[in-house]
Amino acid sequence: MPCNLKLLSLLAVAALAVSAVATSGASAASTFTSDIEETELTATPFVPLKHTHHVFDWAGFFTTCNAIGIDATLIGSESASITIRPTYSGCFFLGQTATIERNSCDYVLTADGTLHIGTDTGAGTGKTCAEDPMTFAVHAPPCTIQIGPQSISNAASYKTISPSGSITELSVEMHAKGFHYNAVGPGCTVTGTYADGNYTTGSTIITGEEPGTNKMVNLAWDA
Repeated sequence: MPCNLKLLSLLAVAALAVSAVATSGASAASTFTSDIEETELTATPFVPLKHTHHVFDWAGFFTTCNAIGIDATLIGSESASITIRPTYSGCFFLGQTATIERNSCDYVLTADGTLHIGTDTGAGTGKTCAEDPMTFAVHAPPCTIQIGPQSISNAASYKTISPSGSITELSVEMHAKGFHYNAVGPGCTVTGTYADGNYTTGSTIITGEEPGTNKMVNLAWDA
């Protein structure tokens, strides 16, 4: 075979090999999966664990919440992200009951573990998350922690579990470090803008259900 034909053959083989590697890498991207095309999601603490609180470390103090509720739907039987409207309950900050308002913000959790805080276009406020950020507040004396739009890598870990032995559910643990926040008010130990906030949790279980029913469906994380 002439040298130029040999060279062309080798280049063609090399191109196919690169293409195969690229295709394999693309198919290996992490995803959330469900049995159905539209899955309603609910959240509950993982009861077997003692420490299932949601703990926020802001401005030198901790805000601790006993539970989280979520308004979330997984669209498609396979998706790289879940958009969540969180509601925290049983929260305490600086020794007082804390009020947490989501306002015009929501969470987007990606299957690779990134947490995005951004504008909730369905909030009906007509404002962006930057204009109307999440707030963690106490009132005597007043201190408010404002959380605006941002993205944090390596913020969440997932596991597929099957407590019932049949249906699979999603276990989520948060370990987000380096939150940007703004502390405002005379009751805060420090005021101003910082980037040292942390958000950690024990395991929260996310369950998938058929919309409008209580029928559970398989929900999983595909690494």
